[in-house]
Amino acid sequence: MTIAERRASRSGSRSESFAFANRTIAIPQLTPPPDSPFDDEDERAEFEAKLPAPSPVALPDSLGVATAPSIGVSAPPTPAETPTVWRISAELERGGYFASLQATEPATESTEQLGAVETEREIPGLPPVDGGKAALLFLLGACLTEGIVWGLPYSIGVLHEYWLGTMFKDGGAEGTLTMASTLPTAMLQFLGLPLGPLFAAMPWHERNIQFAGVAIAALSLVASAFVTQPWHLVITFGILYPASGAVYLPFAANIFQWYHKYIGLAMGAMICGTGIGGTVYPFIVTSLLAKIGYKWTMISMGVSFALLLAPLVLLNKRRIPVSRFPTSRDHATPRISWGWLKHLSPWVAFACIFITSLGGFIPLVWIPSFAVAVNATKPGGTALVALMNALTIPGNLLAGHLSDRLPVRFVMGVYCAIATAACLIFWGVLGTTPGALLAFSLVWAMTAGCQPAMWATMIKVFARGDQNVPPLAFGIVMSLRSVGSLTSGPLSTALLKAPPMHGAIGAFGNTNYGTLISFVAAMTFGGTLTMFAFPSK
Repeated sequence: MTIAERRASRSGSRSESFAFANRTIAIPQLTPPPDSPFDDEDERAEFEAKLPAPSPVALPDSLGVATAPSIGVSAPPTPAETPTVWRISAELERGGYFASLQATEPATESTEQLGAVETEREIPGLPPVDGGKAALLFLLGACLTEGIVWGLPYSIGVLHEYWLGTMFKDGGAEGTLTMASTLPTAMLQFLGLPLGPLFAAMPWHERNIQFAGVAIAALSLVASAFVTQPWHLVITFGILYPASGAVYLPFAANIFQWYHKYIGLAMGAMICGTGIGGTVYPFIVTSLLAKIGYKWTMISMGVSFALLLAPLVLLNKRRIPVSRFPTSRDHATPRISWGWLKHLSPWVAFACIFITSLGGFIPLVWIPSFAVAVNATKPGGTALVALMNALTIPGNLLAGHLSDRLPVRFVMGVYCAIATAACLIFWGVLGTTPGALLAFSLVWAMTAGCQPAMWATMIKVFARGDQNVPPLAFGIVMSLRSVGSLTSGPLSTALLKAPPMHGAIGAFGNTNYGTLISFVAAMTFGGTLTMFAFPSK
């Protein structure tokens, strides 16, 4: 049969024969779907979002899709023809699903072509969502990675004290050492902005970039063992260690593929790693410094960092794998669409996270000093901070679970409102008593301290199943969070220069913390106000 005859026979209405499982199956030619009446994908997405959730048509078992989502045509192509791969897919059109056989070039297959979340759930051969061994292993790797990467910056006080009191005790290095101590947290968050688009554009290199982040961060810890000047720590620990952000960010983005219904709970479990790491690291570092000294402490931490994180990178697997590595002939990459930013919901989410972050870091920084100012020693400021960090472990799980069960705008708004009331009453009006200060620490940790567990549910609302949105959105969220981390220090220092409020009661009138407390409460309540504009679904 000539090429022309083959192509003519294919264009006609006939039955196509497929060889599958040692038998030939005749499948009638299906009518191709009509051209889309929409001008662009964003208009189509808006139309589909207004439609009721359809019930997918179960494809017949005779097609063999239970064991092979892609079926090759039995008649081999001629050498002059380009190989064609037929994929059975479900397309949403005019309110209902219909099955069609679509011809696609294998060279252009990508994660994006697998469709929205609701459609890819029906593709056989993929691991189950919201459960199963693969999903649990992924979540375990995400939690442990979060704890290892973030645990050290969240417990940097132990090293900061050693640097000031032992290594560079001559004085004059306080500012440089403080920068070296605070820069990793801000840089880890800010790097989400460039890394998010990088991972979305180069998914084939995701694991290689993760391994590079492990190597750079481990070497930075080892290099910190040989510093001789305070500014050396700014380079090694402050600038190079944040490369470890490349290790955890893919977990935060790919978690959207493994969890749909319980995405909030899964993100809460992942963030629990930070609380666990922040609780364990101080004891490990303190013990190592006392037994083997600073040099071997940093070397051992660098080596253990690499040995622990490298296997965890292997647990970062996409549920919807990238099907093909681009060749030198075809440099096809997933199309990164920013059309989701045309809607209001992502901007509301970003505004809420940015506003609340301006005041969210201040209590953790200033509660120890405030406790000294009001002579609250049982418990003291250090114990209160440790308690707040520990409470975020169950708090993140609860916050994530509630955001799965209830509209996230309601949960986030209520959390911000409760945190605002605790700030004004327990820290402001009654904060001069140890009991009230303890109550504030408990409530603040369980509400304002657990808001990151709800980020995933917020992103899920405006991502609409597009797997390219989570890494981009999460990168923006982290960068906005870094702005709050960087500005909280200068802002709080300036606010503490204000005199006590004349005629006010409690901490408002008896300490110079009144203006600072009012600022934290105002920024936290701003989260409640902005979430009114966030969609319920």
